Order: sequence, then structure tokens, then C-alpha cells
Amino acid sequence: MADQRSFTGGNFRLDVGGVDCGYLRKVSGGGMKADVAEHKLGPDNVIKKNVANIGWEEVKFEVGIGMGKSTFDWIQAAFRKKFMTQQATLVAGDFNHKAVQEMQYIDCLISSVSTPKFDGSDKNPAYFTVGFKPERVRHVPGDGKDIRAKIGPAQKAHLCSNFRLELGDLPCTRVASVDAMELKCSVVKDDVGITRESTIHPAAVSVPDLKVTWSYADFTAIEKEARKWFVDGQHLEGNEMTGRIVLLDPNMKDEVGEITLKGVGWKEFKSDDREGASEKILRCTGTFYVEEMDISIKRYDA
Repeated sequence: MADQRSFTGGNFRLDVGGVDCGYLRKVSGGGMKADVAEHKLGPDNVIKKNVANIGWEEVKFEVGIGMGKSTFDWIQAAFRKKFMTQQATLVAGDFNHKAVQEMQYIDCLISSVSTPKFDGSDKNPAYFTVGFKPERVRHVPGDGKDIRAKIGPAQKAHLCSNFRLELGDLPCTRVASVDAMELKCSVVKDDVGITRESTIHPAAVSVPDLKVTWSYADFTAIEKEARKWFVDGQHLEGNEMTGRIVLLDPNMKDEVGEITLKGVGWKEFKSDDREGASEKILRCTGTFYVEEMDISIKRYDA
């Protein structure tokens, strides 16, 4: 009709467990999809096709450290292998921030959590990327209410450059960067013949590697520790390390949160390539396996 207008995709809110998730930068996915079966027939050269199983796409959203507590509790449960089924709703608003549509994600399980890359040269705010699988998705009209929520101050307390690494006895005062890490949580479907939409269930958790880049000024001290692991054979369970990626306030002293690492062992250690007349600061890089991760945030916005 003439009075029904479209709207832009920039006005939206995501609720997790009925609570606004806070600093939200992007949401994607959640679409319908189907597996298609093919019939390659002898009497005809036309391949006949029909729909087999149906399902819903994974949803991904980028949320800041100033997230709501219900969102943080959901993420932390995934790190601790205590899977939590949540209800989520993506509310779309018009130019005046009035709710015009809702996408209801029903019985969702987290499928991945990615940390930001922590880099001393990066002055951008820190955002986590969270993926989840909905068991069902329903589209309903919005209720016309204002979708704007109270945005708290916690997000402004942390940038990607505000961090400190602690890792065993390694020197970490000149760490240049810590690469992004993606925790993966397998979600499997329980396909039952009499249902169109399958139930979903948590399966295995895969902990990512840790990649650290140091100033080359610390190469000798780090190489000494790496040699013990690789050459001297000191790589048993008792030789594994523990560590923390500490998220810092802009004063670089107060701790905003932390990512703890357990069962950390060397996988690779190397220095940067050399190139004539290069103006690039020389670095050395270590890659480590990690057996367990956990996350704790001290300043989140309810």
C-alpha cells in the first residue's frame, strides 16, 4: 500500500534472554535453507529436484565488551562447556526507531565465539563475534515500541590496544599483538522423521591456538625457552604453561576483564623475514596450542 514504506538496516536491537545485549555492531544470518535432492533419470536428460531437509542459517553478531549480563553469561557458559539454551529476538526499527518487525530465534545454542585481535597499534574498540544456531526462527510484526535501549559506559573502557599478556615465564612486556581466537562449539541436529524442524544439541568444543607477536628485542630470552621445549624435550604436561590476556582500562592499570588460558604448549617459534631497506619493525612470533579457555568481564552493561 502507499503508506507502507521500507526502512534501512541500521536501526535494530538484539535481545538475549529478554535483555538488550548492549553494544551491538552487526547481526547477520538466520535465513531459511534447504538441502536439495537430485534425481538423475535415464529416460530424460532433465535432472529432477526436490527439497529434502530444511533448516536455519547460523546467526552471527558482533558485540562489545560493554555487553549485557545475559549475553555475557551465555558466552561464558560456552567457554566453560556448560551449554545454555537461550531465546533471542532481533527487533528491526524504522527511521524513528519504532519496532516494525521481529525475528524470533527460538532455543538457540552458541556455535562459536571469536575474540578481537589485540594489537598495540590498533585504536579501534574491541568487539567479540558470537555465532549461534537457532532451532527455529519465526518472523512476526513489531509492536511499534521504541527499540532504543540504555547504552552503558563499559564499552568505552576498552580498545583493542589496551591489553596485557601473561604467559608462563616468558617475557611479555613487549608483546605487539595477540591474534584473534575462535572457540568453536559443534551443534548437531537430531533429525526425526515426523518433524520438519529438527532439534539441535551441543557436541564437542574446539579450543583455538594462541598466536603471539613480540618485539625482536626479546628474541634471545624467548628462543631460550622455546629451545627447552622443542630441542631439550621438556614438553610434557608438567611443562605446559598457564596464561592470561588481560583487558585493561585506558589508564592501562585497572583490569576490565580477562581471558584465561590453561594447558598451553609451543607449536611454532620463528622470526620475521628480512628485506633490504625495509622500514618494518622486526618481530618474532610464537604459536601455542591451548587446552582450556575461560572468560571473565568485570565491567558489563546490564
